Amino acid sequence: MPIHNVVAECVADALRALPKASFQIRVIQTADHPVSSLTPQKHHTSHFYSTTAFGRRILVIVSQNGTMVAALEAHEFTTVVAEVTPPSTSVSVDACIEKLDTSGAQSERMPLARALVAGYTASLRRYMGVGMRPHITLSLFARAQPEYLFARSQHNTAKRILGDLDLIKWWMRTLQFAITCTPSHTAVAHCIVPGLDASEAPWFRQFANQQPAWRWGSRHPLEARAHDCVAQFPDDPMTRLLAQDHSDTWTVQMLLDMLAVGEECGAGRPRSLLLSATRGPAKWRQPGC
Repeated sequence: MPIHNVVAECVADALRALPKASFQIRVIQTADHPVSSLTPQKHHTSHFYSTTAFGRRILVIVSQNGTMVAALEAHEFTTVVAEVTPPSTSVSVDACIEKLDTSGAQSERMPLARALVAGYTASLRRYMGVGMRPHITLSLFARAQPEYLFARSQHNTAKRILGDLDLIKWWMRTLQFAITCTPSHTAVAHCIVPGLDASEAPWFRQFANQQPAWRWGSRHPLEARAHDCVAQFPDDPMTRLLAQDHSDTWTVQMLLDMLAVGEECGAGRPRSLLLSATRGPAKWRQPGC
């Protein structure tokens, strides 16, 4: 199903209590193009393999009465690894939500941004084609800002601008809602607030016993070499850190420590959030958001 149809389905579900409201969905996307690996310095144990990676950029825009009211920008990467010994082929899809914003111009109060995220997340099931059952990861780096995609929208008094901690909770609830719209027993979600320990985040406990399973910390082993496992998305703070010459021997733990003291994450303040939701090669159901 095309992306705009899946997003429209989730937005329509959120509109059930507002029968008079009407929205338009537009999707702009680039063609698939070859890209370098998301882990360009990864050390492979075998020379008998080939890797092919493709990327595409996607912009989903929601409008009402000709005015843009919400938008989501994402970057998707598909990687196919073919091993010779033993013969096998694996497919992974890494989707990164780069920006999400509202303009505050919609006529009704409704969870439009949450429905937009849920719709985009549900649209990733299009990769579950015949004979293709990839491992899918959805990631994001969130930071509280008054505006991202809509210039000067912060001056709109109808726009709701969240602070640091509220933004973290909003994203966790939103991803939880989005993932449960396309349920799978293999889905696991990870939350990292650089410089913050789980004992310093009592609010995290409210998510601990819910579905999908939320876990505090990186989805990668802390002792693993960061260049071997951490995806390096464009315009991402972890990518900028790993681009430094002396990062070659960093472990995942060292990368997180550097992220915590850097300017982009505010030296441990809950200003920034890295979320990762991983779904194994299971068949997704219809969204039903």
